[in-house]
Amino acid sequence: MELRYNIPGVRTAIETLRPGARYECNGTVFTAWDDPQRLGPPSWDEIEHQIKKDIEVYNHYLYARNRQKDYKDLADQLDMLYHDIKNNNLENGSWIQHVEEVKSKHPKPE
Repeated sequence: MELRYNIPGVRTAIETLRPGARYECNGTVFTAWDDPQRLGPPSWDEIEHQIKKDIEVYNHYLYARNRQKDYKDLADQLDMLYHDIKNNNLENGSWIQHVEEVKSKHPKPE
């Protein structure tokens, strides 16, 4: 399973603040705006604030993106787990060691 995170930026912030709105921008000026919720466009202060929040979330989950790169593919992990089960070695088998190694290398922030 691939983790997907919205890349922080103006478009993501507007989509978060006004889901479903259609718009066009020229710099910091909205040249067209259509919102099914009938809300006006967000202010640039709101957009900048949302971008900062989005960056914090994106950076927080860096550990998860790094883990994803280091985990073996699912078929290999299932094979490791199968052999660990057959060898009655779930406590310290190759699969658990692999997972522990990746989690240790990329700890979850507090």
